[in-house]
Amino acid sequence: MRKAFIVCLIILFMISWVVPGYCNGPMRKLERGMCNLLTFYFEIYNQIQKTDEKDGMAKAVTSGFLQGIFMTVARVAVGLYETVTFPFPVPKGYEPILKDPEFFCGSPD
Repeated sequence: MRKAFIVCLIILFMISWVVPGYCNGPMRKLERGMCNLLTFYFEIYNQIQKTDEKDGMAKAVTSGFLQGIFMTVARVAVGLYETVTFPFPVPKGYEPILKDPEFFCGSPD
């Protein structure tokens, strides 16, 4: 049973490399979900950096850090949701829930 699960995961990853990156489909949704689950910890740094560029370091250390904690939780929740529901076209057309950035793993533009 465990071998079958691992083989299915390997096949899913191989298929996701074949599907073009610009497609919004189930494999793209699975990719987003898994990347969000694997890279959620970058949100704290990302939010501190955004706040520092916009409002300065003093505000970045306080509100940027808190915003990073909030977005970390959000990215984990959305990543889990998208990973579990990747076969289903919800939201409509497999659109991403988080858009800035969609995920940290080399999103194509």
